[in-house]
Amino acid sequence: MPLEAPEVRVRRVELRVAACPTTEAVRFGADELRSVPVLTARVSAEIDGEPVDGYAAEPLLATWYESPGTGSSEELLAALAASARDAGWAFEGAGQGTLFELWVRARAEHVERDGKGLVQGFGIALVERAAMDAVCRARGFAFLNALRWNLLGFQPDLLAPELEGWNVSTSVQAVPPKRARARQTIRIDDALTSGPSSLTALIARYGVDAFEVELTGSPEQDLARLAELAAVLEDESGQAGKSLPVRVTTALTEVGTVELSCIAAEGAARRWKLELQLRGQQGREVAAQKVTQLHPRFAEATELIKAVFGKSSAKAEGAKPVKTLRAGLEKRIGIFMPWSMPIPL
Repeated sequence: MPLEAPEVRVRRVELRVAACPTTEAVRFGADELRSVPVLTARVSAEIDGEPVDGYAAEPLLATWYESPGTGSSEELLAALAASARDAGWAFEGAGQGTLFELWVRARAEHVERDGKGLVQGFGIALVERAAMDAVCRARGFAFLNALRWNLLGFQPDLLAPELEGWNVSTSVQAVPPKRARARQTIRIDDALTSGPSSLTALIARYGVDAFEVELTGSPEQDLARLAELAAVLEDESGQAGKSLPVRVTTALTEVGTVELSCIAAEGAARRWKLELQLRGQQGREVAAQKVTQLHPRFAEATELIKAVFGKSSAKAEGAKPVKTLRAGLEKRIGIFMPWSMPIPL
């Protein structure tokens, strides 16, 4: 049973920037970073009348927000900092209510009004997280339990009417994971076996066993790179750098993407899924060439989905169409179960 969400009023938001050195040189776009500016927000709030402070921090990495017309990296960094400052003002002027109600008001003032979604959303998200921390501290709850007991006053139907009746408390697992896996990005020109920053050196130093692989978009070049990578994957005993014969398999997932896995030649029980990153490539280089055949009732299914999630869906009357979407799709393109089976290629 959810608890009653506390009344929140944000009295003051303070921002500080500090340089955070990296353990290794990190390439971000065309830049090599050895220190990253980190923006920290401190929210001084009243939770049911009691003063509580909350904190949140975020690195200022302009590359994630770059798009045509956004200006230089320096201008983007200044825009991100200004976004956090303006978000603080929006929360301070949002009055009193549950944290979710304050967020809705601040977002309407700061993001929807200015129409600069990504950059403006950065500031709202930073201050929102600091305010969440204040609520959690006031009640002595970890964030997961705050979600389970809905201390944040989350009302999804205020933003998406089709989510009316959805209870976030029943959607959060009771016991949080005890461990999290760190993922290492392997970039196109990263050394695999030689040097202090090579893949084998990082595996030996940090024990990392999950990877994101950056590719070029050229099948021949990428397959050669993946073969080199497979040869230096960590073996079962934890010793990195030993050659291990593998075969690369592919499968078509239920959402139409290609999934690559390396399987040890000595036995299928040892398998590594390869996560591929094509960030930064031109769309024409990585997009599928052409779909040669669609389901004969594909257009009907598309219109049905648009009726539920399209811009005009909020005006739909009667029973909530999202509840009948699956049944409607099954009538047109077949039962749901076959969709969920990855197809070996």
